[in-house]
Amino acid sequence: MTAPCPTFGFLVDFEFRPGLGGDGRHAFWTEWRAFLDHHALYSERSDAGAAPQTLVVMGDGAQATESDRVSTRRWLATRSELSAWSVGGLVDVKQLA
Repeated sequence: MTAPCPTFGFLVDFEFRPGLGGDGRHAFWTEWRAFLDHHALYSERSDAGAAPQTLVVMGDGAQATESDRVSTRRWLATRSELSAWSVGGLVDVKQLA
């Protein structure tokens, strides 16, 4: 019997800028979903409501790739709603549970 194939994804941690209101957060989440859709990715919150936010990003029907990580880093760098963010390395997301 062989081991199951890994499901590669990566963690994204971020904090919203202090004082960012509900409209700013809503705009961020709307644009985040659009970014993910454009790159055939999706995310799940690892610890909803916590600060910083932690998201697990995975490919929609495929593995997340190094290119996906780079695109995510570039996108996050443009977001004025955030005070801090980081993108982790590719990991087998099944091992995170």
